[in-house]
Amino acid sequence: KDISLREKSVEIEELSNKLACLEESRESYTRETSGAAVRERHLWARSERKYDALQVVRSNIQQLSIELNFIRCEFVSAMAEIKKNTDFSFHALNEKLRSEVKKC
Repeated sequence: KDISLREKSVEIEELSNKLACLEESRESYTRETSGAAVRERHLWARSERKYDALQVVRSNIQQLSIELNFIRCEFVSAMAEIKKNTDFSFHALNEKLRSEVKKC
């Protein structure tokens, strides 16, 4: 009877140790998965911030494109005005030279 009781006591102690190991493993797994969930939430938040920043950059590029087109139109208009004035000046200079040549 003593041997059987001792064997049962050893078996209970072994099972108790296994249970403690399993509980420790479960706690470790819970900590790891909890940490992973926190890291995943941080990654999502960072990803969302980067996406928001990208949207701001995209909006700025669109605004700059609009402004560039306006500047391009202004430039083309100014160049047309310069050409018109230059053509007129050359025409006037040609007329003046012709009249001077006729005088000679």
